[in-house]
Amino acid sequence: MPTRELLQKSDIFIPEHPDWNDEIKSIYNDVSKGDIGPKEASRKLRKYTSFPTFERAQLEMLYSSKKPVYFADLSSNDSEMNAIFESIEDISDAGQILMSGDESNFRESVSEFRAAISNFAIRQRKRERQIARNLKGTLELAVDENPELKEKKKLMY
Repeated sequence: MPTRELLQKSDIFIPEHPDWNDEIKSIYNDVSKGDIGPKEASRKLRKYTSFPTFERAQLEMLYSSKKPVYFADLSSNDSEMNAIFESIEDISDAGQILMSGDESNFRESVSEFRAAISNFAIRQRKRERQIARNLKGTLELAVDENPELKEKKKLMY
């Protein structure tokens, strides 16, 4: 089923958005309410995203849907976000060294690049497990803040 149809059938929207904060949550909810459009929201969110095209597509789909938006991902207050960002920088640094063409350190460069990717994968798996753990509390918060959801036997998200 296409994503747009899934959103229409959903009661709430819980997008993936690492390093989210209250401003991001507010902007997403303003888009959902139709208070601001996707273009304006994209401009406001530009400083927070590495994937502006993807985020813009989400916002366009969300626009005026009236779906409450919550996040189960790691917030900007989560210390693990620093480790994830450091691992991304390590991949970039190792990749630049590898692509520099310095053949004298090629084996070492490949080894460092592999280690950086492996560390990033470990961090991402840890993040995914945390998202899964956060989901129950996120749903409970959504129900507490949206009384109309309390009467639903099954929430769609």
